[in-house]
Amino acid sequence: MSGIWKPFSQPEYKRPWQIIRLVKHIGRDIKWSHQRIWRGYCDYDLFSIDGWFMKIMPEMLKVFKETRHGSPVAVNYHSHAVFLDEKERDQDIHDEWDKKLDRMIFLLREMDETSCSQQNPYEDEYFETVQKLMEPPVEYPDGSSTHRYPDLKEYPEYRELHENYHAEEKRLNQYRLDCKQEFFELFSTHFYDLWD
Repeated sequence: MSGIWKPFSQPEYKRPWQIIRLVKHIGRDIKWSHQRIWRGYCDYDLFSIDGWFMKIMPEMLKVFKETRHGSPVAVNYHSHAVFLDEKERDQDIHDEWDKKLDRMIFLLREMDETSCSQQNPYEDEYFETVQKLMEPPVEYPDGSSTHRYPDLKEYPEYRELHENYHAEEKRLNQYRLDCKQEFFELFSTHFYDLWD
């Protein structure tokens, strides 16, 4: 499960010479492990509940699909499950339930921009151009600094790239919203069927 918090897996553990950071991370990892044991979630999960949900649920549904003992006969009618080891089972019911679980897993992965199969083809070129045009940082007397990121629409030679990138981002955002909407409709319809 990539993207899920795993105790003692932070980059600081690979740099033991940064002892202060290492001690802080050990303390946090112990605290978060304790919270996971007693609450079922930890403060780390609260940083991004939506991200946590989109990372944990596909794995959870995948394991559920692979290890379940039955399939619902009718939507939300879970008192009469058809068990996989019975001779009179109806394979169509199991196949249909597998398709619905696969669809939910797919939609969860597609609504997460880090695992979505569709990517913006202009992204690399857009950010390389932004990096190239970025002005040097402005230094302040207190030692801090700030950057001004260029707006590519101000440059005639990059206006088309700017428009293409943002049009594609708008399309991708709508695609992910549609996936989210379809997932939650399926999830809501089959919520009481997700038991074994």
